[in-house]
Amino acid sequence: MQTAELGPLTTKIANWLEGMLASTPPEEQENALHNFTCRMFLMLAYDDNLRNLQYVDDAPEGDEMQTDGSAKQNIAGVDGGAERGPINIDGIDSRAPIGKDEVVKALFQMIRTAAQQRRLSYSLENARFDRIAEMVSSQWPREEGQAASRRQTLERLMAVVERGKDDLLIALLGLSDADKFDFDAVVRTIESKWQACLDAALVHWEDTKSKIETYDEDFRGATWESVDDLFQGVNDVVSEELADLVEQGAGVNVDGIELAEAVVEALLQHLDKNDVVQLLDNPPAAFGPNSIGKSLRDGLSTVRGELNHVRNSLVTANA
Repeated sequence: MQTAELGPLTTKIANWLEGMLASTPPEEQENALHNFTCRMFLMLAYDDNLRNLQYVDDAPEGDEMQTDGSAKQNIAGVDGGAERGPINIDGIDSRAPIGKDEVVKALFQMIRTAAQQRRLSYSLENARFDRIAEMVSSQWPREEGQAASRRQTLERLMAVVERGKDDLLIALLGLSDADKFDFDAVVRTIESKWQACLDAALVHWEDTKSKIETYDEDFRGATWESVDDLFQGVNDVVSEELADLVEQGAGVNVDGIELAEAVVEALLQHLDKNDVVQLLDNPPAAFGPNSIGKSLRDGLSTVRGELNHVRNSLVTANA
């Protein structure tokens, strides 16, 4: 969230806090304050809530505060003597003590979000609550009425999650090596498909070259450097891109895949404009049609499609 956006949100929360304290008897205000703080922590653990809190239409403005009723009351207490009810935030009683299950759920969401933002190469579909529940249970106050201890514990647990390194997040989500996205195997599959298309293009080229040399003896022993350079150049670029992705290994992310896709797309556009490819695509009638350029383009299209599939898989796995 941008700093400029914090002012209205801070004011909104301050108004909620003031209204909550105004509606609470003095002897209950300390516990109510701790519970209110916990509620806000839990709410702000969800990105959607953080965004929505800025724009809700019925947000308190100035000295107004919405309570259980539909009418708004003056937080300074000038409300015609009406008794104040507990303040509700998104339907939640701000003074109600939080429970372990709520904390586990919020921490789970925080960790999933952090894993998505760091683009960890794990399938989050298999993430589980178990380890987080154990962590919360081991530290949660066992006696009722310990509002301050609950708040302190919640703050401590949230700090652990926010500062946690990748290994900790993976462990807390109950993920293992079996949940890793096996990128090496995926790249090997892409390489095999590309090599098959490249080999087909080379076979077609050798056949076409033989026909040319048979048709016109002047071409026997001629250099075909421009065609050989074309094949070599395209293969080098594809191989380098795939090698770069393999080097990233488990750290591969959507940005890296998108970059490789862009390079392959640029190669396809280059082939469409390349003079040598134009000649290969349109040989003299005596040589008949050939599919050299088509095989190269099909190979690059296959690589691009496979990379697109990998990128979508990464996005889905971390959704």
